Amino acid sequence: KERIAKLENLQKNYSVLSEAFGRNGMQALIIDSEKYQFLEIARELFSILSGGKMALQFETQKMLKKGGEKREDFELYLIIDGVKRELLQCSQGQQDLGRIVMRATLGIYYAQKTGGMMKTYFLDETTGSLDEMNRESYLKFLAYLNNHFQQIIVITHQDLGRVIPCRIEIDERRQLKVSS
Repeated sequence: KERIAKLENLQKNYSVLSEAFGRNGMQALIIDSEKYQFLEIARELFSILSGGKMALQFETQKMLKKGGEKREDFELYLIIDGVKRELLQCSQGQQDLGRIVMRATLGIYYAQKTGGMMKTYFLDETTGSLDEMNRESYLKFLAYLNNHFQQIIVITHQDLGRVIPCRIEIDERRQLKVSS
């Protein structure tokens, strides 16, 4: 009985930690406290990445159906042709754009908060759902990120052309080619 009680207590502690570090926990509180600065960065990035065709919005509190109380939450919305949609109701490409922007926003935000430039920013397979029109916006987005990070590493199967100043390319035969 004593062991079961200890395990139940441990499970409760882990549940509290899980909630605190989950999407409705501290990250929502941090974003809520700095939401205007955070949103300004996110909107600028999203405007660049979407070519000004879409806007980004997020909410950090949600009204509960029962009792009319608010709770901490984090929901991303895209505004497309004036219509506000939850991120999960958008196309896969639009969802990818929203996620790319939020990750970059966090990096830029933390760089600004620490008073310096972050050294390295990784983008892994973020170009898979881009069409030709979005490709140009993506390259502008990378140029913008270059102002905030000393080095940007892009891992992709897409040919981004010669706009990336230093590239390490691996072809289908696993041959390495370094360009600078």
